[in-house]
Amino acid sequence: MRGKAVAVNVACWSYESRGALCAYFEDPEPRSEGLELDISRGDFGINYYAPVVDLLRFAERDGRGRDVNIFTLPGLDLRLALHPELDAVIRDGDHMEDWLEILPDTHGLSVNEVHLGPDGIALLPGDSWLRREYEK
Repeated sequence: MRGKAVAVNVACWSYESRGALCAYFEDPEPRSEGLELDISRGDFGINYYAPVVDLLRFAERDGRGRDVNIFTLPGLDLRLALHPELDAVIRDGDHMEDWLEILPDTHGLSVNEVHLGPDGIALLPGDSWLRREYEK
């Protein structure tokens, strides 16, 4: 990054809970001082949410509410839920500096069995994600 090699060591556990695909990431203690990154909050947000913005290009709006927007990705048998304010901010890349101010309101938000994560996102797997290959 910025001309320096970066090694990232992160462990990830994924699991299903109440019909949602969940993941837990463990960032181990650093072995050295690491790099000082000069990146704005807006640029960090743009990079963090870029995969979500890419998915939204192929998604169909499934529902819109005051507390959560839901999008369907039929080819993946997956639904994506976003806090409406976060949805607006990440689609309009001009105001990415504001994304952190929205997050405290999204953590733990639960609407109609949709539980948003601390980043304002929930992935809701369809039935094919819950079946084991040998059950087909």
